[in-house]
Amino acid sequence: MSTTHVGIANVTIRLSAIDSLKGKRGISKSLLGRIQNRYNVSIAEVRYMDSLDLLGVAVAAVGNSRKVVDALLAEVVQFMEEDRRFEVEDYSTEFV
Repeated sequence: MSTTHVGIANVTIRLSAIDSLKGKRGISKSLLGRIQNRYNVSIAEVRYMDSLDLLGVAVAAVGNSRKVVDALLAEVVQFMEEDRRFEVEDYSTEFV
């Protein structure tokens, strides 16, 4: 019998020098597209839709090993932390 593990990482990103929601949307679309293309995860903007300085995203991954899913989510967060356009302010991971 196999077990399915679903992991979700909620990430809060602080943006700086953004003067419009259009500018924020450009960074958001770029980031989400790059992560979807690079990793086999689902990602969406889920919080702070009307904020110019905060971006809240959720990343979901599914696998047959909690360890593998946790490592994948950590790799995605690390990828975000290396992006110089913003700062990862906070993140949490949960399994359902």
